[in-house]
Amino acid sequence: MLNPSESITVQGHRGFRGKWPENTARAFIKAIEAGAEVLECDVVCTADNRIVITHDPFLNHEIWAYPDGTPVSEQEAQSLNIYRMTLDSLRRFRLGTFPHSRFNEQQQFESTVLPLHMIGLSVIGPAEAAGFKTIPWNIEIKSRPEWDNVYHPAPDEYVRLFLENMDQNNVPIEYSVQSFDPRILKSLHAQRPEVKCVLLSENPESDVATEIASLGFTPAGDSPHFSMVTPELIEYCRNQGVELVVWTVNTEEDIRNMIGLGVRNIISDYPDRVIAMRNGLRQ
Repeated sequence: MLNPSESITVQGHRGFRGKWPENTARAFIKAIEAGAEVLECDVVCTADNRIVITHDPFLNHEIWAYPDGTPVSEQEAQSLNIYRMTLDSLRRFRLGTFPHSRFNEQQQFESTVLPLHMIGLSVIGPAEAAGFKTIPWNIEIKSRPEWDNVYHPAPDEYVRLFLENMDQNNVPIEYSVQSFDPRILKSLHAQRPEVKCVLLSENPESDVATEIASLGFTPAGDSPHFSMVTPELIEYCRNQGVELVVWTVNTEEDIRNMIGLGVRNIISDYPDRVIAMRNGLRQ
């Protein structure tokens, strides 16, 4: 049973991926309407230095189709490199036109990629009509050392372009930046130390304390896969003043287990499920 005053923050993963095509305006709006308090998304870079909202730096076969509606095949996906496309050419490709193989509740509708500077206009704007004003964003910069200058710029330039694109947004947005690549967080902290940084991790054998120490500064948050969460990790984050944000918690059993362990910030493809569980435990 939760204390009614106890706060559990729910983040909509890629908007509301469980039920709507990921990283689209519709998915973000639906997550807000479901009650998510934070929107999680991913960004990559185009050939003309535009930062856009999508998960992979190539056209993932699970979600993308050619302009004529033909699905991208798994074999050709990685050759369709977003870093080699202009924003205009990328926006000709289509999202949300066929069922997702892993999310059978997902509803289809035709969409296109969102440039980062449009998130306030395309999401917060329409959401205001439903009674919402602003909502924080948790933005993942997709980066790997082996992808430098192949699928994205090197870290310092990548971060500079991200901030430049973000600064074009004429709607004030509260946001944090997360990444698996510590180089991105180090560069972001150096270029704009007031931005909240969150370290992502997925290696169950990694040592969070060592990873955080290697950054050279204390990040605002640590974000492991939920399977990595232990009472010791929760205690460590609490002692260090680091917010623990876990991903991607989707089943009722896993949601209940995370809440029971004391996790208070949950990213989910089904934010409605986490909200229902949270509300039920408060009753």
